[in-house]
Amino acid sequence: MTTYMDKALLIAINNNAIKKNRNRTLIPEKVMELEDNFFPVVFNMVHNDQEIRCQLVLNAEGATAWLDMPIEVFSQLPTVELLEVTEE
Repeated sequence: MTTYMDKALLIAINNNAIKKNRNRTLIPEKVMELEDNFFPVVFNMVHNDQEIRCQLVLNAEGATAWLDMPIEVFSQLPTVELLEVTEE
């Protein structure tokens, strides 16, 4: 399963991270410039026993960013099952 967020959710979580002065946030103006898309979480880890630190893919070129959020917020993010592609 892959965890992800859409742009509206990314904006809301990032704004909360800025308000709470979390260690990893995104520049709001840069977030607004992103395409209206889905942003998969490609890596996550528990950070300071209270938060999850996530690495998100931001575009088709593979640019990534880090964002901290409460464990409870991360656990409620949507997920999708990805299909495995095999070559014949």
